Amino acid sequence: HHHHHHHHRNNKKVRADVWCYNAVIKACAKRGEYRRAVKWLEHMKRAGVRVNRVSLNSVIHAAAKAGRVRDGEYWMNEMMMRTYGFPPDEGSYHSMLYACANTGDVEKAVHWLGVMMKQGLELKGKTFNNVIQACANGGFIRGMEWALDEMRSRDIPPNEWTFGALLSGCRTSDEEDAFAKAEEFLELLLTLDIRLSGSFILNNLVELCRKHRQRERLFFWAPKLVSLGAQPDEKVKKQLSAMGCSYDEFKNSAQ
Repeated sequence: HHHHHHHHRNNKKVRADVWCYNAVIKACAKRGEYRRAVKWLEHMKRAGVRVNRVSLNSVIHAAAKAGRVRDGEYWMNEMMMRTYGFPPDEGSYHSMLYACANTGDVEKAVHWLGVMMKQGLELKGKTFNNVIQACANGGFIRGMEWALDEMRSRDIPPNEWTFGALLSGCRTSDEEDAFAKAEEFLELLLTLDIRLSGSFILNNLVELCRKHRQRERLFFWAPKLVSLGAQPDEKVKKQLSAMGCSYDEFKNSAQ
């Protein structure tokens, strides 16, 4: 009986160890400290503590934050080959897509979205938001439109982040019709009556209108965004005054 009791305590200790190592790896991931995350994963393996999905997803998340797409893919492939005895889950794929979004790697984003589809995993708003953000960072408008269509054809509702990414993509893009496309996205945003908060979308709108010298259109769209709940921050107010308009005069037109 005594022996059995001892074994039980050991089991608890091992679980505590897994939890401790994962907590450290997660902390590294939060700060995008990829090398440290991997170092702790190595420590974990050397200590004979079993690596679980949280461990690997955290390492991929660290790679994503650090913009290290190829490192993220290395761990995804390790999971796909069942090196640790389990396949990637939805969280793994989302971290991988987040890496692609951060670096604007459209090709890889589309690849991993395809893998998710093939595996029959549940696709969510953030799945597509990451793909749209990847396209946005490269100013790749056609890619954003494709991802938005895929999203909507699955009845996944776009949200504030979707539109923030769409607008920032139009802002980054040097395509002829970038401004016209932005206006199409804004039309859709109004049609879908998306609830807004914060200044993210307004910032992108102001930058976009400045780039294309579309002062009139700014005063057409901005009040509509404010009426949906968008909050101008100091940056927006500064930008407005740089365009020769006080925020107060602008606010009055929003009513």
